[in-house]
Amino acid sequence: FVERHAGPQRTSDLVPAGAFGRTIGLRGQGTFLAFVSDGHTPVQLEMHPMINQAHYYMSEENIAEFRQKFLTPRMMADETGKHGNTVIAALDAYGAVRFMPSNKDYGPIYLRASAARALASLRD
Repeated sequence: FVERHAGPQRTSDLVPAGAFGRTIGLRGQGTFLAFVSDGHTPVQLEMHPMINQAHYYMSEENIAEFRQKFLTPRMMADETGKHGNTVIAALDAYGAVRFMPSNKDYGPIYLRASAARALASLRD
């Protein structure tokens, strides 16, 4: 899922993966970057133009693909207008299971299919 680009300047429509992770409520300990580097969602590896280090970036298409497959409590709160605690209670009540392949914890990321009933209950 990682596209590599070695151009001297990244395209302006790319968002740093860590910044996108923060917008969906994933702030801690580099868990979203671990999720990305382990290949669970498409990203692009670009050279940072100022420091000449490789960084993960996401295009609009990459973000749309992530949103189609995964949910976070923050995304669910944004989609439904419900409080975060209400979202977490619904996830627990409907037995949604975090996405944890090989028992690796990437934080509160759920397959959309796993959280679908909880999401539907919040929209009622």
